[in-house]
Order: sequence, then structure tokens, then C-alpha cells
Amino acid sequence: DLVGCFGPEVGMVVGYSETADRGGGPGLLRGWEAVDFLCLMGSAAGSAGHGRALGASGQSLAFRKAAFEEVGGYERVKHRVSGDDVLLLHLLRRHTRWRVVFSSGAAPVKHPAVSSWHDLLNQRARWASNAPYQLLLNPAFFLYLLNSFCLNLAIVVSPLLVQIGLTSWQWVAGIWLLKMLADAVLFTRAAEQFHRRDLQRFFPWWALTLPAYTVYAGILGVLGWFTWKDIGYT
Repeated sequence: DLVGCFGPEVGMVVGYSETADRGGGPGLLRGWEAVDFLCLMGSAAGSAGHGRALGASGQSLAFRKAAFEEVGGYERVKHRVSGDDVLLLHLLRRHTRWRVVFSSGAAPVKHPAVSSWHDLLNQRARWASNAPYQLLLNPAFFLYLLNSFCLNLAIVVSPLLVQIGLTSWQWVAGIWLLKMLADAVLFTRAAEQFHRRDLQRFFPWWALTLPAYTVYAGILGVLGWFTWKDIGYT
């Protein structure tokens, strides 16, 4: 499926992948991770469809040798702990005229699920560690990530803001509902596109805990407090 997407102007094809088996009755952890990864895939597909690809996952990814060599391979990002898939995508977008497209595919790649909540947060912190580097590769994307982090931070600290009189519960509830509505739209479209309606029961739990998770993983990632292949980074 990936090879069939390579037109004359296409330098990279991002493929669809998922974490939980369909109909396998995943537990709360696997369900949460599956919803989160599904939404990441939905965002990757949507951004690529609008000609502004933002995300990729290394387990289902293909690119032309010519495009790879045009940006010097991984030379510019070899110092990064991880994120070579997404960073290569942004190198292609910034320094070449190659197109990046998304392929839904008929046979999705299965991504190994994490074994604990600690491993999930550690993994996401590692992913988040590349966010500041996006300031060099894609400033607009960095501003989006920063805006998303600040919005989630505001939601997390909103009870304190209400207590000290800087806002009201009505405003907090309104902002939270609007965010959950936006998340619901993304999830619903991704679930329909990739045939993952079986994950619907996990969406409320994911949406309610997403702000705290985003803030926690984001801070750990920027500070470098995570491990990778039994090596600690601080």
C-alpha cells in the first residue's frame, strides 16, 4: 500500500498503524493508549491531506532514497534521542519540494502496546522531548504545540484560578467542554476513517485525563526526564 502511493512528486508516505487488536477487549490502559494513538494517526492523516504533514510513525513509513539524501539523511538530527521519523518528515518539508502523503492501508501495522502506565508516560515524555527542536524545523508547528500545552495547563490549574478569583467555574466548564468537543470531532472522524468504533467506550476516560497527561508528559519531555532502552536521560 505504501509503495502504491509514491507518485512522481511524493518523497515520503506515512502509513497507518494502531496499538490494540480489534475486538480483543483491551483493558483500560490499552484502550487509553489505542484512543490516543488513533487520534495521533487522525491528525497525521488530516495534516497530510491538507498538504501540511505534521506527524509520522516509524513502524509504518517509507521514503525515497533521493529525498533522504537531499536532506543529508539523519545527520542533522542524529543527536536526538528519538523522533527520527517525525524529524525526517519536517526536514523534507522544510528543505525540499517533495510531497508527504498519508496511506490508510488495508492492513495496518500493529504497534506493541505498553505494559504499564509508567511506561506509557515515559514513552510520551520521550516523544515530547522533540517539541522544542521543532522551533528550528517548523516554527508554526512549534507554536501549535506550545498553544496546546498552555491550553491543557490552564485546564489543569483552573481550580486554583477559580479559588483565587481569576476566573469562574462557568468559564472553566465552557473551555473544557469546547476542548472535549474538538477532541470528540477528531476521534469520531479518525474512528470512522480507520474503522475503530470499538474504541468509543474509552474516549470519555481519555478526554477527561488528557489535559493532566499532556502537561505531565510535556514537562518531563522538555526536562529530559525519561529513559530509553534502559538508558536514563536527565
